[in-house]
Amino acid sequence: MIDPDLIDAVRRFDGQIRRLQDYGLALNEPGWVARLMSRRQPMAAMYAEEQTVRHEVDRRAIWPRLIDAYLQGSADSQRELRELLKRFDRFGGGPESHRIARPAAPATHKDLLRAFAFFAMSDGDSDWRDEKLWLDGLCAVARESGLDVAALLREAAALAGAAQRGRRLSLRETLLAAATAHGSGSPG
Repeated sequence: MIDPDLIDAVRRFDGQIRRLQDYGLALNEPGWVARLMSRRQPMAAMYAEEQTVRHEVDRRAIWPRLIDAYLQGSADSQRELRELLKRFDRFGGGPESHRIARPAAPATHKDLLRAFAFFAMSDGDSDWRDEKLWLDGLCAVARESGLDVAALLREAAALAGAAQRGRRLSLRETLLAAATAHGSGSPG
C-alpha cells in the first residue's frame, strides 16, 4: 500500500506544474510567433515559478520517498506507482531528483539501483531515443564505477514493468536484452 499522502503530493505538484506549463499558445494557429513574443515575460515568470515548484518537490524528498516505496513494494504497488506517474506525467523534481535519476561516477550499487528504480517507475522514457541515452548513461556510470553491469541490469529488470509499450518491448525485456549485450556477469 502506497502512502496516501505521497499520492496526494504527486497529484498536487503535477497540477501545479501542469498549470504553469500551459502558456495558452496554439501553435497550429496563424500568428503564434507574434503571440509567443508578446507573452515572453509572463511565460518567463511561469517558468521561474515552475522551477520553484520542482525545487519544492526536491525539498520535500518526494522522489526518494517514491523510490523507497517502489523498491520495498510488492509487484502490485510497483504497478500502481507506474500508473500514478503515467497519469500525472508532468510531475517532476529539480536538480536533486535529476541527480538520483542520473548519478555520476563513481556511484555505488545502491545509487544505480535507485536510478534504475526511477527509470522503472517512469516505465522508461516515452521517446525510445531518450530511453537509450538514459540507459547507456547508467551503464557507463556502472562500468566506470567498477560494478557488474549485466548483473545490475538483471536486478533492474526485476523492478521493471513487463507490459508492452505500444510497439516497443516492455522495459523488463529491454533491460534483459541490455544485460545479455553486456555479458554474463563480468564488469563492463
